[in-house]
Order: sequence, then structure tokens, then C-alpha cells
Amino acid sequence: MGSDRGSFVEGARQWLSENVSQRWIDERGALSEEETIEIRKEWGRQLHAGGYAGLALPREVGGQGLGLREEVLFHELAARANAPDALGRIGTILTIPTLLTHGTDDQRARYIPAILSGESIWCQGFSEPGAGSDLASVATFARRTEGGWLVNGQKIWTSFAQYSDRAILLAKTSNEDPRYKNLTFFLLDMKQPGITFSTIRQISGASHFAEVFFDDVFISDDDRVGEEGQGWKVAMTTLTSERGGVEGISRYVEIRGDLDILTRCCAGGTEHSATVES
Repeated sequence: MGSDRGSFVEGARQWLSENVSQRWIDERGALSEEETIEIRKEWGRQLHAGGYAGLALPREVGGQGLGLREEVLFHELAARANAPDALGRIGTILTIPTLLTHGTDDQRARYIPAILSGESIWCQGFSEPGAGSDLASVATFARRTEGGWLVNGQKIWTSFAQYSDRAILLAKTSNEDPRYKNLTFFLLDMKQPGITFSTIRQISGASHFAEVFFDDVFISDDDRVGEEGQGWKVAMTTLTSERGGVEGISRYVEIRGDLDILTRCCAGGTEHSATVES
């Protein structure tokens, strides 16, 4: 196993050295938001083409069938190589684990391969103006209609909503059932009529977050995850993966790398000059 692990590390390190854009390494702090989004989208496709998407996921859902150790090793190596985050990471770290635990075979077949290939970008529709830390207070409401549900309401702090193809959505589905049992979990098509965005500009100038409004937005009952009223249970699986996890291990390496860049910039070197000028 030690030899196999050594081969994996050597191969991954070589692949990263050949595929991480030098422009990203040198200019990432100076790139426009549109340029950053395109690089991150392309990185997701590169990971899939190189065989590094879904390392620890079973082969039957499109993963590589390796272990958690290999996934941890790759994330550390990617961070050391200054690789970008794939834009589709919400789908990878939140949607896929949720579908593996609570989804149907049909839902897994329809959505997981497209997430892993980098072609389907997902966002998370949980937080609302009146439901942040108290997530059970969500007011976005889904009412039954023929063949599915009609959703009305709003979400906020939705990362990359304006670039997403689909969303995981927690919505209220009953005014009679008790708290925690009145919520249902859905998979939402973000490219349909009835959805509007208001981007939130941060102090950095970036607009990664958005407020999202739903006006009679249709969701097929085939895109309900779990039973009606079991949304809180499903969402707890999602939130287990939200912070930290395997990808979180690489954050320490990234922070050390950023600190190193800052130190060199302050020393007056020309390396990363585009970042300094930004």
C-alpha cells in the first residue's frame, strides 16, 4: 500500500504541475470576477478529465473508487500547488453526500455524473433574511401542485447563485406541522422562469453572494429528496459536510501559502506583482 500511495502522490504532483495555470498562480488576486469564474469552471472539468474528481466516491456513481486517504493527499497537494477551487464544489461537498444518503437511484444517476464532470454547477438555498443560524425558521414556501410543487420566497447569501445550474433548497411545506417537521428538501432548476437575483457586492469588490427570489417556481416531485416533512433530517446530512471535511484540511496549506506570498510582497520582490497592484 505504501508503494501505491507513493505512486499516487508522484502522479498527482506531476499532474498538478502540468495543469495548474501559471496565470492563476501569478495573477489570481488581480483577475476580474468573470475571469476567476471561468478559470474555476475549467478547473472542475480538468479534474474530471485527469481522473481526480470524486476520488473517494464509488465507481458506480462516477467516482474513482479510491480511499479517503488519497482524497486528503490530493487536496493537500492541490493547495501546495496553488490550484483554484473548482466552481462546482457546492455540488461535490454538499449535493453528492446528500444524494448518496437520502437520494433515489434516479436522482443519483441524473445529477452526480454531471457534478463530477464539472458541467453542472450547484448552489445552496438555505439561509434567508429571517433564517440564518435559526435555519428551521425558513419562510420560503413550497405548495403542492399537479406533478410537483410551486415555490415562493427568497434566499440570501447564496454563493454563486447567478452562475449555478441547480440548487439544493430547503423550503417550508406546511403551516400546520410542528417546527422541524414542516420542511422539505428539494433539487431546483435555477435556469427556469420565476427566479431573479440581486447580487451582493462585498468590500473586496467581488459579488459572489446573491439574494435569490422565487415567484411560482416549479419543482417536480421527482426532485424532492426524502419524504415530505423530512427536510430537516436531510439538511442535517448536508450541513455535516458544509464546513471542514476533507477539503477543509487543505485550507491550512492555502493560508500558509497566502502568508508566504504576502511576506514576499512586503519584502519588495517583483514576484506576484499583479497581486500587489490589485
